[in-house]
Amino acid sequence: MKFTSTALASAAIAAAALPTFTSAQQNMVKMCLFYDRPSGHARSDPIINQECASSHVHTFYGPRSFHPSTSYEDLLSTPGSMNTSPFVENKSLYWHPAIYRVAADGTHSRVDNLEFGPYYRWDRSVSPAVEPFPPRFRMIAASNDPGACGVGSECPSACGVEDDCPNAVAMFTEGCNFRNNGETCNSWEGQLFFPRQNYDFLGIALAMPTCWTGEIDSPDHKSHMSYTTNGGVEGDCPSTHPRRLPQVQVFVRIPNYRGADFNYVLSDGNTIPGTDGAWNFHTDFFNGWEEGKFQEIMDNCAPHPDRVPGDYNPPCDCTPGEESLYDGGLTQNGSVPPQVCDADVKRLIVDEEIAVTTNLPLYSGSCQGAPMIPRTWTDLTADLFSTDCNNPITTTTTSTSSTTTTAGTTTTSTSTTTSTTTQPPPTTTTTSTTTTTTQPPPTTTTSTTSSTTTTTQPPPTTTTTTQPPPTTTTTTTTTTTTSDPPGATSTSSTTTTAGTTTTTTSTSTTASTTTQPPPTTTTISTTSSTTTTTQPPPTTTTTTSTTSSTTTTTQPPPTTTTTTQPPPTTTTTTTTTTTTSDPPGDVEKAIVCGRGSGCDEGDWEEAPIGTLHEVRCCRDCSNGKCKNAWKQKCPDEDPDVYSRSKVKRRCETATFLDAIDICASVGGRLCTPWEVEAGCAAGTGCGFDSEMVWACMYDGHECTDDSECCGTCVDGECDGEEDDLFI
Repeated sequence: MKFTSTALASAAIAAAALPTFTSAQQNMVKMCLFYDRPSGHARSDPIINQECASSHVHTFYGPRSFHPSTSYEDLLSTPGSMNTSPFVENKSLYWHPAIYRVAADGTHSRVDNLEFGPYYRWDRSVSPAVEPFPPRFRMIAASNDPGACGVGSECPSACGVEDDCPNAVAMFTEGCNFRNNGETCNSWEGQLFFPRQNYDFLGIALAMPTCWTGEIDSPDHKSHMSYTTNGGVEGDCPSTHPRRLPQVQVFVRIPNYRGADFNYVLSDGNTIPGTDGAWNFHTDFFNGWEEGKFQEIMDNCAPHPDRVPGDYNPPCDCTPGEESLYDGGLTQNGSVPPQVCDADVKRLIVDEEIAVTTNLPLYSGSCQGAPMIPRTWTDLTADLFSTDCNNPITTTTTSTSSTTTTAGTTTTSTSTTTSTTTQPPPTTTTTSTTTTTTQPPPTTTTSTTSSTTTTTQPPPTTTTTTQPPPTTTTTTTTTTTTSDPPGATSTSSTTTTAGTTTTTTSTSTTASTTTQPPPTTTTISTTSSTTTTTQPPPTTTTTTSTTSSTTTTTQPPPTTTTTTQPPPTTTTTTTTTTTTSDPPGDVEKAIVCGRGSGCDEGDWEEAPIGTLHEVRCCRDCSNGKCKNAWKQKCPDEDPDVYSRSKVKRRCETATFLDAIDICASVGGRLCTPWEVEAGCAAGTGCGFDSEMVWACMYDGHECTDDSECCGTCVDGECDGEEDDLFI
């Protein structure tokens, strides 16, 4: 899944799981950037060591320049076509440990379909004032760094999960499923957690520190930065770090997370002892913003008018977009490149297998394992990278000589061939349908060569059709050629489905001559089909695939036009049916406009009990026990009523009964319709002011428990004293 507008909104809302419960954030600004792919993966870390390979594999976002020797000047010179950033002015490089999923047999497969969102936040009301990132600035942050976890008397343990902890926690993970145009999520704070269940996506977020010494780096790449004293963007900075930079929060999203089927791991092996599936997480940031651009954005991007004071997650702004009031003066990148091919990484950075392996290249430090390949280029140009990862660029020059005798004529030829310096994994060619429109005569070929050359002689093809095409028939032939000793295998299978008989025969012939290090094996596969149909039901289809790896054609074969379908695309469709114990759908409960009035759906309605609506909670705080998470919004109407939208640091959309449980989990209840209409829950965050939120019920409505009612549940009906206030 790519970042669609819905996914963007979901990702931005998901980042709200890291609030700072304070009313000081009056002028919070948030700028959201969305990357729909990494730029590549390599055992490289341009911050830790610029002369050696790093200790573990990283996943990078931004410029394709992620060789260990990458410099600030390299980043600034990156063209848009070499940068996965959505805006050309941002050439910053971000990275984190690569994520792998592990099968039962121990095979590690790197997760490449990642989406990434660096969110920048700053508060215009703080002192000292926020400064832009200076040229050449870089930093590393980790979830277990000092100050990254909530601390204090109410959160005594590192990364305490007490809901009313007044300090922010820098790290969280959430697993979410889409349901009825909404999301249901589970979250884990203070750590990266890989749950052993499936989710539509798993989100990983880490907020980096903001307090600064004024240095562009430090020996450990961390100590020149510090978290605020309360972890929040607006919090006080310690005296050791008197200056302030914008907060960078990285948000990594794994679509189609399959924790029930695979074990997920990080490439650095940094697990949290004693907790299965829990990991410490780190991320790196190397500033590459065009000089002066971030200052321009900070000067001109004002706090969004729809923000709620004290909310960590105001609407995204400062970039081109429908919700933005200021576009940041940014230019959309219309030529975002694909990920760098693994074959290019092997050729340019480190020659080792990192995509699919049984042994992750993980070492105790830099400069171990396969060595870094010295950099031989200056600028990033298109000819440096392969455009087709199945047919990567080659760089080694070799000479081949062959002598062929045909029909009494002897021909000697010498050619120069460019081949890959590394040995990529065997090539697999999958063909769904191939039709050859001409029938070339057979060709006899002999070849003597010092390297492997591959050509294919397609057999004759005849196609006859006397009736309309039959009901859907799919024939797939896969030919795999490796550098095994010469040999041939043939397999045949017959499948009958709905009156259709399909016979598939696959023949693979491989021959290789090796003198020194094994040559790269190249596979070219041609499939030809003969199809004869006499009636619409039974249909007989025969497919033959022949691959040869060491033939040289002595004369050009007759011109042949071949139409080949590209390899089939695998589409996975997951349908989730959720059955709840909610009462029948015709039972209706109250929903009220979150800000009291003026919502598109009206001020007050009734909705089926099993539908999804936003959740806001209320609580009687006359005893003074309500903490910072609870907010007093209607002191003139009822000074004892406090409310909140975030529960356990998350915004919730749920059914009526689930909403009751959500509020009860933090000692609260559903607000009464009167409280909501009086504005007692307005402005508590999550953007719910314009949404319809659940409320408890008054006299005469069906009930099974007191929690459903604003009063009590008596003989299956709500009984309350404030029904005259229900507008």
